Amino acid sequence: MPVGSRFKVKLIHGYEDLAPILELRSVCFVREFTATQYDISADHLVIEDVEKSLLVGAYRLTNSESSNSFESQDDFNLKGWLEKPGAKVELAWACTRPGYRQGSVIALLWKGLATYLKANNVQYLFGPASLGVHPAEQVGDVLKYLKAHRCDLKDSGIEAKQRPFLGALNLDFVETVSNLSQVISKRKLPALMRAYLMAGALVLLQPVFDPDTNCFDFMTVLELDHCNDSIRQHFNL
Repeated sequence: MPVGSRFKVKLIHGYEDLAPILELRSVCFVREFTATQYDISADHLVIEDVEKSLLVGAYRLTNSESSNSFESQDDFNLKGWLEKPGAKVELAWACTRPGYRQGSVIALLWKGLATYLKANNVQYLFGPASLGVHPAEQVGDVLKYLKAHRCDLKDSGIEAKQRPFLGALNLDFVETVSNLSQVISKRKLPALMRAYLMAGALVLLQPVFDPDTNCFDFMTVLELDHCNDSIRQHFNL
């Protein structure tokens, strides 16, 4: 999918050479990566800077129509939810190379994703939205925001496998939010989570700590039939 003269959007399958994707991932997450079973069984949406022959953006897409193995299952019990009818795609390892994090490259990733979803008749998107641990209190702020704005994923059949991150920061407000004046603004949420919420996604209020990335992962689910109307129109979903 050529885009102008500088960037090209394309799909790389897991059985192809993944070295450029792993290099980009290493740059973005500041550690070395080797291909996993999840990488090999997935499709990879990538943005290439044609002038430099360089990958500058990537998104891993694992389609339930071609795989029954999802990295999210390492931390979350998805069995009951995955049995629901409808094609589902796990989104993971969103990467944008430093120096390319302006709106145009990110917009190309979203446009490429929309094309993939339509071509594969996908009904659900899911995957983790990550939050760094510094400051740790921000985890509580995010949970409080999600609860106050009714963005919590309830009765989905999805549960965290390890004990949810509650209690250490006295997060009683996850169950009851009484002082809405203390809820943070949306702009203080992690950027990826904010984008998902704007599209109409819901988030499980059971964040799981990932020691490999030093982040808390929030399971996020978007049912495309319930997607925000403006998003549907913009991407022609």
